[in-house]
Amino acid sequence: MEHLISGYCSVACLELLAQVFINSTSFTRQDKIIALQLIGGYLIIDDVHFPFRPFHDSAAKVGLQYWREAMTLRFFLAGGEPPLPKIPHVDVPSEASSAVFGSLVEVMTMEE
Repeated sequence: MEHLISGYCSVACLELLAQVFINSTSFTRQDKIIALQLIGGYLIIDDVHFPFRPFHDSAAKVGLQYWREAMTLRFFLAGGEPPLPKIPHVDVPSEASSAVFGSLVEVMTMEE
């Protein structure tokens, strides 16, 4: 993703992409959740690891907004749709993921 979006417009480009997913009637709810989690997670990690980038808004703040939108789509629905519970990732972490994420554990609910 980094090679597709670089420089000053990366937050704005990802915000546009997120809005396309949110407002689309072509994507399934699950597709929207996955896209928003990826966009949100990318922006959060990008801001944490590259805080010197000259974005006008905190990328992490924008990323958290889209991550919350994904969780809202997952758990709080209108029209009686069933929630789509998050399935925990139980893979053995690689050395690279351990270096990036340390001992972080992915949250599974809005309360967490």
